[in-house]
Amino acid sequence: MRGIEDFSFIKAIELKNLLLYGFIPHFIHYLTIDQLCFLSLLVIGIRLLHADNVFKPITSATANNLLCRYYADHHIYFFHHANLVLHLHQHFQDIYKCHGPLSSVNTFAQEDFIGYISKNKNGTTSFHNLLSYYYNIDILLTNFNEKKKCAVDGPLDLFSLAYNHPLFGELFDYHQQMCNCNNYNMCIKTYRRCRVLKQIFHSLQYTKRKNTISYFVQYLFLSDQTEFGTIKIFFQHHGQTFALIQNFQVINAFSDYLKESRYYDLLKQPIDSFYFVLKKTNINRIVSVEKIKKHLIIFEDALGKSHVLTTPVSSMTEHD
Repeated sequence: MRGIEDFSFIKAIELKNLLLYGFIPHFIHYLTIDQLCFLSLLVIGIRLLHADNVFKPITSATANNLLCRYYADHHIYFFHHANLVLHLHQHFQDIYKCHGPLSSVNTFAQEDFIGYISKNKNGTTSFHNLLSYYYNIDILLTNFNEKKKCAVDGPLDLFSLAYNHPLFGELFDYHQQMCNCNNYNMCIKTYRRCRVLKQIFHSLQYTKRKNTISYFVQYLFLSDQTEFGTIKIFFQHHGQTFALIQNFQVINAFSDYLKESRYYDLLKQPIDSFYFVLKKTNINRIVSVEKIKKHLIIFEDALGKSHVLTTPVSSMTEHD
């Protein structure tokens, strides 16, 4: 994620990522609690409508409550800056109910309709062209034939794990417990990457990822309990694919840092559904890859070196 120091060269998709994912962690130490929470009303409201049906069936109503409070208090923090964008927020609840998540069209499509926001200019007069454009995108996505895709879910990048590798002993012990045969090399196949639900997940063994933290994931464990961790390696055993994941434990709610704000009661439940405060553990878990759900964005220094602040990626199918 590019920082705001490169703001002059930033792309629209990067600006969207900064707002939806990086704004709250990056500015937690630079704004007052009320200022941060006020802007969080907008960020969390948009994220609720963006892709995740977090609070079934009241997701849109929860988002609308946040955006309405943002609209009502806008004059407290911004003088003479109200524009049509604020009013359009009031229609997001109905748009969500009728057309689904905002990412199915465009996260900030409204800006095309009202023009360049910072200058408060009126937008294009060709509304019919814009409406047709976004409508055609919706129709295309609706009629998209998934069968035409050649890529199938499964492990990628087969490689041999050396006997002296730190992970070999753990996989060998797993094989001893789960299999009656004595042929480890025939039963266990190790992989660097895996495609799960048409998304590519990397392990720590995939060195080509460079600085990309694509191995930090949200997954389900035991009775579908949400957990977090880093994927150390993928492997197959008797045709079933697993991931060896080092677990990160949730130590407290992110909203605990916002208790002094006037918006705390309104924000507590929504913001704790998107931001998690984690601590690394020494526990490794073997999880079926079907239980891996989302990539995570991590902010290592937002709350100190001993804790990791993380948030899941809402949608991987955007076309902003």
